[in-house]
Amino acid sequence: MFRKLTLIILGLLLVIFAIFFATATDNTQNNGIVSPLVNNAKKLIPYRFSKNKSATNRSQKVPILLYHYIREVDKTTDPTGWNLSVSPENFALQLSYLKSQNYQTLSFEDIDYLIENKQNFPTKPIILTFDDGYDDFYTNAFPIIKTNNFLATVFMIGGKIDQSNYLSADQIKILNNYGIEFGLHTQTHINMTNASDSNIKKELTENSNILQSITGKYSNILAYPSGQFDQELIDLLYKTDIKYGLTTVEQTADFSIHNLLILPRLRVRGSTTLEKFKELLNNQDGYLIVPTTTTNIN
Repeated sequence: MFRKLTLIILGLLLVIFAIFFATATDNTQNNGIVSPLVNNAKKLIPYRFSKNKSATNRSQKVPILLYHYIREVDKTTDPTGWNLSVSPENFALQLSYLKSQNYQTLSFEDIDYLIENKQNFPTKPIILTFDDGYDDFYTNAFPIIKTNNFLATVFMIGGKIDQSNYLSADQIKILNNYGIEFGLHTQTHINMTNASDSNIKKELTENSNILQSITGKYSNILAYPSGQFDQELIDLLYKTDIKYGLTTVEQTADFSIHNLLILPRLRVRGSTTLEKFKELLNNQDGYLIVPTTTTNIN
């Protein structure tokens, strides 16, 4: 009788153990669905990409698009402003095209995660960048970005925050909470190639501090004001915490080849029709030939 009772108890324990094991296994194999309790953006990053770690044969080419204004401008009265501007209508067409072609927008935080963890880059990655931090990003660009469930990176001139025609601190907070990434564009938009080392460091520190006070995040991404850089500046930046430096050299970035402090971008202009936009995305030039200094306007 005792032996029979013992066998029954052991049998019940085995059944309970099997049920527990099956439940635990099911909870870990959730097909990438994130628990609603996980609301930290950095924790969400791994779920956005392939878990396959054999990334050695996958491309790390990423078109980085460069925008300034998203607004309507009269070409006849302001040709320079028109060249730096993309109309909201054209911007919507461009993002709609990216969406239809299954492009996935990345942040530089995403790039960090992919490279550090040897993850595959998405099949069709793209980075949307906006220089200077104009307020039309909030009023005109952001609603279109949000509609398409895209991300973007804004390079903000620190000293322009809360000034006319630029983003306010409150707007930056809203954008940051959505997932818009903010990078450095110096505090006063200086020419970094003819500034002293101490002034460059001061500009970057002030720019970083004011953004961090608003977003709560430290930024190590820099877009060179007016696209100006030279070897001395690159040498100096190697001694700082800046990890990514974005130029206005027009080429598709390749994170497996290019110097991370000399990343090229593809400029989107007022004259960029949808057909030209499609051609821009196919800019697959190989190695970046670095000029001694670039002096591209804005």
